[in-house]
Amino acid sequence: MDIISGKNAGFLKGLKSLRILRVEFPDPYRFYPLHRMHILHILEHSAEDINIEGLKQLRHLHSRYAVHLLVDEEGVKEKMQNLQTLCYVHLDSRLEFLLDNGYFPNLRTLGLHSAERKLSCLRRLSNLRELKLEHMTSKYVPLDNNVFPSNLTKITLSWYVGFSTKAMNALGQIPTLQNLKLYEVQCMEGFLNCGTDERSFRELQVIIMKKVQVKGLTLEGGAMPCLQRAVFHECPGLKLEYLPEQMRSSGCNLEFSEHVEQRRSWVVKTWSFQNMNKNKKVMMIPIMMMMMMIPMMMKMMMID
Repeated sequence: MDIISGKNAGFLKGLKSLRILRVEFPDPYRFYPLHRMHILHILEHSAEDINIEGLKQLRHLHSRYAVHLLVDEEGVKEKMQNLQTLCYVHLDSRLEFLLDNGYFPNLRTLGLHSAERKLSCLRRLSNLRELKLEHMTSKYVPLDNNVFPSNLTKITLSWYVGFSTKAMNALGQIPTLQNLKLYEVQCMEGFLNCGTDERSFRELQVIIMKKVQVKGLTLEGGAMPCLQRAVFHECPGLKLEYLPEQMRSSGCNLEFSEHVEQRRSWVVKTWSFQNMNKNKKVMMIPIMMMMMMIPMMMKMMMID
């Protein structure tokens, strides 16, 4: 069921058997009576706090924009045994408390937006398979060997500042990691070392890097022995020849596209003015064409 804005909020009180809810601009406490709800999809939000207390049947919580979870810490007695997906939420003191107390024992997918706490509390998530981290920096959220659950199979890192060889090697120590995606990551070093021996990324099959600021990658000692696919799109400074031979070999499915600097265009785009009829558009002549026409117009004026 779709609930758009707060106008239909009153209907929720009579929908106690509702299983799936898609909502915009939710009230933090509006979901309390929906004890049987399985899937909650938040498209927008006017309040950053979302109360999940009482939603014991909830299996998947998706929020397009990150939210803070509201739960009475003193009253955390019944765990959310059914919750499998929690994405995206802020890693604040409340979420840290919930994770430390095993409130989500069967969580398989977790998406974190920014963080006020270290990631060490994630190690308690023994069933976690997919982790998404976005808008973080190495200064406040370092990626160390002791922060990741050993059973992760997929990690997505987006908008991370201060990525380093140390962080890459920490990811490489996750024994079950199969899929690694980096998006708009700023690296501290020009060349990123992706492993020094065959124990580094020993199960990794796919690596995807998009708009990552790095000049080159290195692989040593048989690291990434199971790699099947490598994707590099629009990474500033990265050249094909700076990729490891293993990724450029015939045994690896390689996709590579160089970063192209966006140059200022001389062509003025089409604009439509709101105070005009919707069907009317004002076409602006390209500046270069105007410059070419000026001498011709001056000659015609002189002849006249």
